[in-house]
Amino acid sequence: MGAVQANRKPRAGLRAHSLAVLAGRVSNMLLTAASVFVLTRVMGQSEFGSFAAVFAITQASVLAAVFGLDQIVIRELSKTNCPIVKRSIVYRYLAAAVIPISVFAVATGMVFYHFGDVLVGQSVSLIAVFAIVLSTVVRALTQLIGEICRALDDPIVASLCSGLGGGPLAMALFLATCVLFRINNAIEWETGVTIHATAGLVTALFGLSWIIAFLLKPSLAASQDDVSKDGIRKNEFASMRQMLFDYGFPVFLASGLGYICQRSDIAIVSILGTPIDVALFEVATRLALLAALPMGIANTILIPRISRLLKDAPTELEILLRTGASIATIISLAACGFFVFAPELILRIGFGTEYVAAAPLLIAIIPGYLAFVLSGACGNVLIQGGRSWSVVINSLICAVVACVGGVLSWHFFGAIGVAVTTSITMILQNSINWLIAYRIFDVKTQAYCSPKKFYQGVCKMMDIFSLSRLKETS
Repeated sequence: MGAVQANRKPRAGLRAHSLAVLAGRVSNMLLTAASVFVLTRVMGQSEFGSFAAVFAITQASVLAAVFGLDQIVIRELSKTNCPIVKRSIVYRYLAAAVIPISVFAVATGMVFYHFGDVLVGQSVSLIAVFAIVLSTVVRALTQLIGEICRALDDPIVASLCSGLGGGPLAMALFLATCVLFRINNAIEWETGVTIHATAGLVTALFGLSWIIAFLLKPSLAASQDDVSKDGIRKNEFASMRQMLFDYGFPVFLASGLGYICQRSDIAIVSILGTPIDVALFEVATRLALLAALPMGIANTILIPRISRLLKDAPTELEILLRTGASIATIISLAACGFFVFAPELILRIGFGTEYVAAAPLLIAIIPGYLAFVLSGACGNVLIQGGRSWSVVINSLICAVVACVGGVLSWHFFGAIGVAVTTSITMILQNSINWLIAYRIFDVKTQAYCSPKKFYQGVCKMMDIFSLSRLKETS
């Protein structure tokens, strides 16, 4: 009896860890998607457009700066339970992150300093450039710190810090501070960037202090014999270059090119249009993201199971993926119904009369995000199954289509043309990913079309989760 109770404690801790990480990621997605509701009220339309352009472009820099290091850290830390080896890994990857983060942050600042009049419609001051550089640094550092904390089994710190937008803690501090500043006057975009950088800095220091406390623990003063007993020696680590280009590089390319497919429209509109055009486009995109949020949450729950089930139980994996996609599709279709049939009403209530002009953009861009939901976790199946380069090649083709087609569409049709191009690109990208995953792994990921099959899938999914819990407690 005592052995069973002792076994249940780590299992309960594991479930609490998973729930904490899930709560952090879901709250980060919700805060990022819903932040537009706050920002459109504390900033003028033109100022919000400039801020949205800065945020989108710096997020691309953050992806490039992290360069897949966050995923490599998780992979390496999961290989050992030896504290001294974990300390060596953390030191190594934090040191490795300094150069790319610094380079991309400085490059981003120089781009805005020299081409600010094109990107945000006005010249950018040195103070604003410093805030942009600081924001890029702390967002990249926070993403890496959050994943390190998650791998070191501190779900609370990881949940507060992890996220390309700075994490839930940074977003909450940022939005609360913006509301306080708005009491006196409307916030300019430079002030918004400065507030966001400061909130990110607080979050990064919070996460970094936890990591420093972990590294300075007396228990880490292990001998070299402890390292040998663990079966891992310093000379047995894969070289940094090999790890980066064998694993980190395809993950980085897949995520970076996927981001370009979805968000190149903001860069195109910010360069060729005005800040007001960017503001309208950002509002439409954020609403579409909000409609697709259920699939993002489903992926967060299902991704940890993909790698194991793909090898051991592909039939169970297909049931889980298709049922999760079906549940997300039902919620997303309900949201899209409101957005398509009453877009002007929703925009007027949510953002104000000046954003009603975004209604055609919202209707045009929704099909692309709906395709993302309907196709399920096909891209994640390819990445977890070791087919990252398939995702990279597909994303590269779609990114070229999105950029070239977006520029041409702007010249012929304006902002609505860019929205249609983005939607078509997302449909193409997700359809090809689904087809590749099905042909290689013989696993379908799309939502069920039949209500009967959906009901059966829900029942089987409950049986699978019940069986998993039974195995955990036995």
